[in-house]
Amino acid sequence: MLMGLAIMLLTKSRGPVLALVITLILLSLYRRKIEDGILCAAILAVAVVIFSFTNVSEVLLNRAADPNYRMEIWGGSLRLFADNWLLGQGFGHQAAIEYGGTVATHSHSSLLEILRVGGVVGFALFVLMVFSIFYGSMLRKVNPFFAFWFIYGVLCLATNGRLVLSRPTIEWFAFWLPLFFALYSSARVKHEQV
Repeated sequence: MLMGLAIMLLTKSRGPVLALVITLILLSLYRRKIEDGILCAAILAVAVVIFSFTNVSEVLLNRAADPNYRMEIWGGSLRLFADNWLLGQGFGHQAAIEYGGTVATHSHSSLLEILRVGGVVGFALFVLMVFSIFYGSMLRKVNPFFAFWFIYGVLCLATNGRLVLSRPTIEWFAFWLPLFFALYSSARVKHEQV
């Protein structure tokens, strides 16, 4: 687990790091334990020290100011969505998103890809599914690990990724695997309660 965290930090990928921070905050709010508060305070203190005595803040500001192709792709994806906003472009429709003289074949965001392909109807069904799985896991008092792993995966896919329905890809480890385990553990607890 620590090795995976180290690799994520070494790749300097901001999306998964931000998704991890948001997921840990949600987990701390869910658990409401004193240890979580102490851990959050310690992480905040370390962050303050790092930002005070290193040039990390300057590096982050420079990186944020750099031209980002992803924003152009996301804007192009939203323009394609606007053309077919209700039902989307349909499953199997190849995107042709132009940015900086190049063409992207997907939105570089699974959430925007779902919006582009499924429109408002498909995206609403997706959000309903995510909410019902998370809420069902919390309601049945199952081990929250899989539900929070699922939320982490959805947040990661918000900044990167393709359509999660098309074919087995790396996105499946961030979406379908925790989804399966969350549903399985929730169904198991429900069956044991009967």
